[in-house]
Amino acid sequence: MKKKSSWKYNSVLFVLVLILLASIVFVFKTETASKNEIANNITEELKTDISVSLKIINEEENIYELNNISSELTVFDITKENTDLEYNNNYDFGVFIESVNGIKNGDEGMYWQYYINDKLGDVAADKKNLEDEDVVEWRFEDVSSFN
Repeated sequence: MKKKSSWKYNSVLFVLVLILLASIVFVFKTETASKNEIANNITEELKTDISVSLKIINEEENIYELNNISSELTVFDITKENTDLEYNNNYDFGVFIESVNGIKNGDEGMYWQYYINDKLGDVAADKKNLEDEDVVEWRFEDVSSFN
């Protein structure tokens, strides 16, 4: 008889331990999900929509007014979305623009350079984030004077 009672006691104890473990797992998953939801909400709140201008300047000037774009976009992102772009991103420093709207780098020292608010870009286009009211200009120009 003692064995049956011990078996019942062990069975009840086993079930209680399982319930306790299941409760801990449930609480942990719920807490983790809540933390992830809070982090996602904060990230969404930090994202804002901005307005920028994109100008492609060579023999003719093409102007694109871009409104309500994500503040997480880069110069490269908006250029890629709005022009016929050839590029190489096999460099450690970032993407290298090779051609914009069919006009290729290299002819007589002419290369595509981007400017933001009339200031020459200081990092690769895929590394430069945009801010509200930025004016992005891609200029096809002689870079030999930059040395």
